[in-house]
Formats: sequence, C-alpha cells, structure tokens
Amino acid sequence: MLLGQFPNLTVSNRLYEVDRDRYTCSGGVAPLDLMVHLLGLPPGTPSLAARVLELLVAERRRGEERQVTSLRQYFGNEHEKLNEVLQVMESNVEEPLSIEEIAEFVGVSQRQVERWFRERLNKTPAQAYLEIRLLRARQLLYRTALPLEEVCARTGFTSLTHFSTRYKAKFRLPPIADRRRYQKVL
Repeated sequence: MLLGQFPNLTVSNRLYEVDRDRYTCSGGVAPLDLMVHLLGLPPGTPSLAARVLELLVAERRRGEERQVTSLRQYFGNEHEKLNEVLQVMESNVEEPLSIEEIAEFVGVSQRQVERWFRERLNKTPAQAYLEIRLLRARQLLYRTALPLEEVCARTGFTSLTHFSTRYKAKFRLPPIADRRRYQKVL
C-alpha cells in the first residue's frame, strides 16, 4: 500500500524511531515508550516524572523492539475458528486448559482442533500452546524484573527445571542468560 505509492520510502517495524529532529512511533502505548526514551530516564529513577511514568507504563520497551504481532500474523493463519482457539490459548497462559476444554469452549471437537493445527500450522495444539507460553515468558523476562520462579508460574509451568529446559530448547539460551543478553543490549 504505502510502499506502492512511495517506493523509495524506508518503512520500519520498530516501536519508535528517532531520526535527527523527527520522531515517530506506532500506535497504542508506543508514544509513552518514546516519551520515556526522550526523557532519558533509566528504570528506578527517583523523580516525580519517573514515578508517574512507572504508573503509566507497565513494561519498559526499547525502540528497536518490533511492534506486537498478533497470533494470526505470528502463526501465519487466516482460519477464523483456529484463530479463536489460539486466542483462548493466549488468554489462558497462567493456568493452561486442556485441548479438550479449549475445543469445547470454541464449540468444536478436539479432533477437529487437532486436524486444523496439523493441516494449517504443521504442529500439534500442544506444541502451539507451549510456544505461546514460552513467548509470554520471554516477554516477562525482557520487560519485567520478576524472579524466574514468578515468570515460570505466570506462564503455567509447575517445574522450574521443565520451564528452563523448554525455554532453552526454543530460544537456544537458558532464561536468565537470555534476560542478561537482552539487558546488555539496552
């Protein structure tokens, strides 16, 4: 669309851009992220402005972060009922539901859900659910100072060892090492 009209335009998927005397950002709360960047306030700054920002901005994000991708975009799926299943999964990360419960919630059979995942995503519902939970865990690790045990609990894992093993298999780094790597880039 935009690139069709302006082929020489450079488009960014970053939360915000600072280019000399020009600032731009995506929608949602990205303007607050840009404001925090422009104020140059590191997390924990004991000023009134910083305290107000902490009330307004739940998670500090860097401009280099990509804009949030919907599950539909992430999984590359256009099937409405399957997207509904994915949304139920995303809404129930802390206390994961069984695939049977999810299917019942959406109004289809468990077998149908399994078929959709196999045909459209080339994975099982359980694999997709695990991926959604791990993506949420990564967000929590990057954007909060929550202890690993709390991240583990908030993403439906009952065992820290199991969580760490799954996380490392997905992201190729243990959770704490991934958090440190991310913070170094800041």
